[in-house]
Amino acid sequence: MKGFDAIDGISPEIRENAKVIKKNLRVTDYEAFSLALTVEKNIILKQAFVISSNDDHPSALEKIAMLLQDKQ
Repeated sequence: MKGFDAIDGISPEIRENAKVIKKNLRVTDYEAFSLALTVEKNIILKQAFVISSNDDHPSALEKIAMLLQDKQ
């Protein structure tokens, strides 16, 4: 195995993003993988902390606040 396929435990999305980044930006495997992980981390943080515009799909913190408010 070579490149990104040799890395175990990585989601296919991160692996594919790293390949696209490497191809388009012409960076090393390490740089591409690091950028792909940073993108994934930012997506997770956004889902956890960003205030949503409606209550149909609240962020993690909003959902916790809603559940705590319901218990009062």
